[in-house]
Amino acid sequence: EQVGIYREALGKAHGKPVVFRTLDIGGDKRLPYFQMPEEENPAMGWRGLRVSMAWRDLFYVQLRALLRASAAGPVKILLPMVTTASEVKETRSILEGLKEDLRRAHEPFDESVAMGAMLEVPAAALSLEQFIGDVDFLSIGTNDLVQYMLAVDRDNPWVAGLYDPMHPAVLGLIRSVAKTAQAHQVPLSVCGEMAGDPGGALLLLGLGIRSLSMSPVMAPVVKGFLHAVLPEEADEVA
Repeated sequence: EQVGIYREALGKAHGKPVVFRTLDIGGDKRLPYFQMPEEENPAMGWRGLRVSMAWRDLFYVQLRALLRASAAGPVKILLPMVTTASEVKETRSILEGLKEDLRRAHEPFDESVAMGAMLEVPAAALSLEQFIGDVDFLSIGTNDLVQYMLAVDRDNPWVAGLYDPMHPAVLGLIRSVAKTAQAHQVPLSVCGEMAGDPGGALLLLGLGIRSLSMSPVMAPVVKGFLHAVLPEEADEVA
């Protein structure tokens, strides 16, 4: 069933790569058909890749389905909520093992399926050198990165005023990640509300980001804005 859904998405992309996140639940994203634990602080709890690492049977099924679907078009697998280098290395090992299983079963798949890490946890961004050699691409998730860096729950109205993607610490970390990715020639994108805001997109361009992910409704707005700006102007803003 998963393979069919992934193949349908790939068909609609007409040969362009599609980025699939592995199971990204927990925190504010709950599924009614899973028994999730009640947590004191779900925003910093059992979510994203942490769930997949605990529920290996679901993780193996999803990764295997993505590999099988890759025969229909270019697939990129993105790991959400990465915290440690060991999580990335272990997932890479699991993926290689599943590829070997498919080879033995003579199931077609794309050998060059890309695996990437989502940088939402500051510790992962700060220790990027430890696992950048194990990923094919990177994505900075600014929504969660900002809330973790500033210790501000973005869904809490009592502290919403402190939630600031333009905080110097946030911008400094984004610039650092961009430099590291560029040095290792690893593609880097940014997703989150910051990328879909024209001013935020301009700033990200100046910080060295060249790929932005946003809601479809904002894409033409941001594109039109950036087309009217020279790269050196973005550098000056940054």
